[in-house]
Amino acid sequence: MNAVQPPKLATVLLRRLVPGNTALAGDLAEEFRRRRSRPWYWRQVIGAIVFDAFREIRDHKLVAIRAIALGFICVELLFRYVVYDALHYDEWLFTRGLVKWFYLNGYGLPQWAMMPAIAVVSAAGGWIVGRTHRRYGSSMVFAFALFVTVYIFGLGFWRLTFFPLPSQRFYAVFNWVSWMLLLGLPSALIGGLWAVGTKSAPTHIYHRLNLR
Repeated sequence: MNAVQPPKLATVLLRRLVPGNTALAGDLAEEFRRRRSRPWYWRQVIGAIVFDAFREIRDHKLVAIRAIALGFICVELLFRYVVYDALHYDEWLFTRGLVKWFYLNGYGLPQWAMMPAIAVVSAAGGWIVGRTHRRYGSSMVFAFALFVTVYIFGLGFWRLTFFPLPSQRFYAVFNWVSWMLLLGLPSALIGGLWAVGTKSAPTHIYHRLNLR
């Protein structure tokens, strides 16, 4: 009879994002076979990843600030000088006197084109942070993602507080915040974690987790 195996995705995330902890992975697998509880296994894996990430951020605060600044600057530059012009290509061509036909005939991109653009730019920012901070593993990617979350909420609150809007405009801000969280945040995490790979200096957190 084959032994019950823990969830493969959770195991892959544990080995990829918290490498160098083979003892932890082995004990979690043994406990899972005893308990056979997928939610329990996922809780332990997520706890290990989060604990390791925040420990790295706490121990390398200046590096975290640098990672956040780098990701934010890259996202701003990409959106301001590449994505914005691409989304408004008809206006860009018209104002430079290159091609007027698209702008005059209303052949611009639809508004929903902003959604994949947000995802792509956020993923690029996360990838740059992860690629340039691989030795710190996923911690700097999580720091950047946390900053993105705070920034989105802060910007939305600022627009609502200092620029009183009619009710219909309120829903526009609400939709903007929602789409940024639904697309920007996961994309930043996916792009960053994809770029991280394996740490060059693994951390060991086995003794800090409670397997009971």
